[in-house]
Amino acid sequence: AAVSYAGALQALEQLESKSETRLATALELGTLALDMNDSTLATQHFEMALAIEPDNQAAQTGLARAQVRPQVLQLINTGYQAEVAGDFSTALAALDTAVQLDAAYLPAVDALQRVTESARERDFRAAMSRALVALDDSRLAAAGAALDAAERLKPGEAVVLDTRQQLYLARQKSQLTNLRQQVREATRSEDWRTAAGLYLKVLAIAPNAGFARDGLARAQGRLRLHQQMDKYLDDPARLYSKKPLVSAEQLLVSAGQPPPAETRLRQKVERLQELVATAQTPLPVTLYSDGLTSVVIYHVGRLGKFTSKQLELRPGTYTVVGSRAGYRDVRHTLTVLPGQQQTVLEVRSGEAV
Repeated sequence: AAVSYAGALQALEQLESKSETRLATALELGTLALDMNDSTLATQHFEMALAIEPDNQAAQTGLARAQVRPQVLQLINTGYQAEVAGDFSTALAALDTAVQLDAAYLPAVDALQRVTESARERDFRAAMSRALVALDDSRLAAAGAALDAAERLKPGEAVVLDTRQQLYLARQKSQLTNLRQQVREATRSEDWRTAAGLYLKVLAIAPNAGFARDGLARAQGRLRLHQQMDKYLDDPARLYSKKPLVSAEQLLVSAGQPPPAETRLRQKVERLQELVATAQTPLPVTLYSDGLTSVVIYHVGRLGKFTSKQLELRPGTYTVVGSRAGYRDVRHTLTVLPGQQQTVLEVRSGEAV
């Protein structure tokens, strides 16, 4: 029995050894046939390997690849023909399907990478062409969009960076041109506040722009001049006081003769000149008293005692005080305004102390 068992064991070991050899041979031949794109022969060898070992993973994978190889080869050929014709969309679709069927087939993988790169290069060149044409035509928004597309295709490409710098300068030039036009319009309408703001925008873009520095100084000066004049024009009664009147006279001297183009300023100067002249023109004033009261007008002088007195006073508000020994002082406010025919005031100190 022992001898018989030993013989049977030896025969079994020899059989297993032969099976392993046959499996390895079948797998190797199947792989070689697959490398030569002989799907029929590869299928036979992988099926033989599976007959020996049904669960062999390599044989299952090889058989699956062998079964789709004709389709993969057809897709590669379709991709090549489309690539030659310049139809990259069709080529990419075909090659992508081929790789999905057999991701281990390097010719399909390489072809997909090559066509993908060719399509990217084509799209990049097209985007750059659109950008340059749009830049030449001053269509800056379109140029920016095309450069963004090129940047997505080839991030960091030197030609994109150079063209983007050109676009930046073109946009800056366009902004400055637009701002200068707006400045001209604001200056023409004597809108100095807006003009000053526009000059500041120009200097934010181009700090060394001499025309903007000079223009800003002029606009701010003109704005201050208008504001100073408006203080008197909006409230002419200010001129009936000595200090404001002197300030207005000095303002007119500094304003000089406005240029013909500055109509608003010229009108303000002329109006202020009229108001100053009016404030400087004395008006007739008649004072009545009792001949016993001594009358004083502050900042004008002592008038003494009288029954009536004719004066000429500039427009304004005056304080008149009447005094008499043994009687209470009287105080009056005398307002002299342009347009009045005659200003009359009676000053009598008649209340005994």
